[in-house]
Amino acid sequence: MSDSVSPAEAGPGPASHRSVDPGAVRPVVTVVIPCHGHVELTVRCIMSLRLFTGEGLYEVVVVDNASNDATSQLGELGGGDLVMIHNADNLGFGPACNQGAELSSGDLILFLNNDVVLMPGWLDPLVECMEADPFLGAVQPKLLYPDGTLADAGGAVFASGQPYVYGKHSPDPEAPTYACRRAPDYASGACLLVRRAAFEQVGGFDDRYAPCYFEDVDLSFALREAGWRVLYEPASSVVHEEGSTAGTDPSQGMKRYQVRNGPIFAAKWADALAERPDLGTAASDRGVVERWVHRAQGGYGPGEGRPGEPPPARRRADEQARQARSVVVFDAMMPVYDEAAGALRLFSLLRLMREEGHSVTFYALGGGDRRYARELGRFGITCFGGDLERREHPAYRASYFPDPVRLVTERRFDTVVFSTWPIAEAILPHLRGAAPGATFVVDSVDVEFRRLEAVSAMAASGEHGSVALRLEAPEVSRYREREMAVYAAADRVVFVTEEDRSAVCSELPTLRDTLIVPTAHEALDPGPGFDERAGLLLVGNFRHEPNLDALRWWHDEIGPLLAEMLPGVPLKVVGTDPGGKYAAPWAGEGIEVIGWVASTLPYLHSARLSVAPLRYGAGMKGKVGEALAAGLPVVGTPVAFEGMSLQHAQHVLVAATARAFAQTVAQAYFDRPLWERLRSAGRSYLLENFGTERMRHLVDAMVAPATPGPATSGPAT
Repeated sequence: MSDSVSPAEAGPGPASHRSVDPGAVRPVVTVVIPCHGHVELTVRCIMSLRLFTGEGLYEVVVVDNASNDATSQLGELGGGDLVMIHNADNLGFGPACNQGAELSSGDLILFLNNDVVLMPGWLDPLVECMEADPFLGAVQPKLLYPDGTLADAGGAVFASGQPYVYGKHSPDPEAPTYACRRAPDYASGACLLVRRAAFEQVGGFDDRYAPCYFEDVDLSFALREAGWRVLYEPASSVVHEEGSTAGTDPSQGMKRYQVRNGPIFAAKWADALAERPDLGTAASDRGVVERWVHRAQGGYGPGEGRPGEPPPARRRADEQARQARSVVVFDAMMPVYDEAAGALRLFSLLRLMREEGHSVTFYALGGGDRRYARELGRFGITCFGGDLERREHPAYRASYFPDPVRLVTERRFDTVVFSTWPIAEAILPHLRGAAPGATFVVDSVDVEFRRLEAVSAMAASGEHGSVALRLEAPEVSRYREREMAVYAAADRVVFVTEEDRSAVCSELPTLRDTLIVPTAHEALDPGPGFDERAGLLLVGNFRHEPNLDALRWWHDEIGPLLAEMLPGVPLKVVGTDPGGKYAAPWAGEGIEVIGWVASTLPYLHSARLSVAPLRYGAGMKGKVGEALAAGLPVVGTPVAFEGMSLQHAQHVLVAATARAFAQTVAQAYFDRPLWERLRSAGRSYLLENFGTERMRHLVDAMVAPATPGPATSGPAT
């Protein structure tokens, strides 16, 4: 179908729309293509739209700005609900887009230059952004040049009002700094998805910039001023043949309006530009650019603010941005949140840092799977080390695996966090001089020497026959000295439990700044009741020695005792099991090794009891928190419940020996009143004391400036 309407028929203002049949299916997106000549580009643009966009998802409005070629005949292409507007004069980009927007029959409008070619999968990420955030006003995809280099990863604007296209001409559009969602200062009008309600609220594109240039920059500023967010979404890519219609010489043709409109924009937004850095400095110092474009934005950036909440008022947003910290977190690997509890804790901390408004960069020094880097990028976290293949190519190594000293020097982070002491031991001494004003934080995760001492003691007593690492006393002592030296060198040490903190502070009473940041847990669906459940469940990352020892202890001692007391009740073992390495010794005999699963929730909902037969370890145990959050009662050793202050027979069931463990499981398995009491009380206690909301102030304290003054071992925050 095709229609042709005149400007007069299009309606009097931005709130006027083409009438729509109430029974018709409304398109998801109205695509507005303004054009002045170059019909071949417009045809190519429309063909790519039809080729890579699902049928019925869009309608097309072509605004012909007095073309002198065959553009007026585009209506003959038909299909896709193509509508044309013919103007007797070239009104320019902004007025033409406003005309097209007036005909929108959907809630989303895509402004599209005719020299853009769409690519497979371009639309879904943009629409998903809009659906996920009701306060998102506009979103831009990644723009590429025809040769595959990067054209635009979201624009910056500096003190003079001069736009700066971030990433322009970069040979690697997938580099980490371009691969995370950002709140750009402005989103390019070459391909811009806008929420119609937001567009109408700010009055559309400002006609003062007609015929072209600065309309998109102005629109982004206007949207934020009105309380809407603006986003760059790297998961969507399109090709932009920049300059095909307006040329590239700013001294002539349409391009000259770019020079004319700069002062107009700067005058209009003088107050908003006043506190920005100077472009002259930024252009000569990459660090200034990187710090600015990846700064915290007081609730307007991706991942900032609690999900579903609108951006704060402008004054509060400015204050929040000034108080926010620029944080880099170093770890050995990606936060594999679906494999290990410690990694899930780290992933949650990174997300909470973003929600609290801090600018966050993560660096996996040993590399890792790109899917975790992409997941972090969705929350606006720049993630280095997310592509091992790139590390082997000299042309890409510096972008994916930058030298930590260079990175910290360039970005001048306020806070540097090391996840585990060995990471800090390796690079903290080299970073002190690179960031003299930064706060250096060591997150212990769990205090390793406590675990090593427990293993050594078990081995010495003859109790321990597992494959766990055995160290002689002098070796354990050397590990302890190294770990303590790192804690002593840090500005702040973070612990997961009070037991860990006390063990370290008893040895280092001069530690001046300590903090307990436990694992945070989201409320999970409690699942079925007592009668719909059967069997036992053990969850763990079996690359971690304490979990492997727990499984061996169950197989060798607890399981045989339980088989006599509770015959026919199986134990399912769920968790990372690389290559099936750990399945062979224990499969069968009442044990079913499931291995890694994408989600543990189905198993948490089918088991009647979760078991945690841990004989040693440190830190909080994620398996316990996850089970309680899902309404599954837990039987465990005292070590399993360390740091949580859970009470026996009130929140959980505690047993210290193999026989006591088997007896406790057997007695609880058929005790419905006990099961229901533990389910309710355990879940309530966990969410009240270790829910995500309680962790927010701890995250702020974790990245705050170092505590000044004399050293003290004071109480944990």
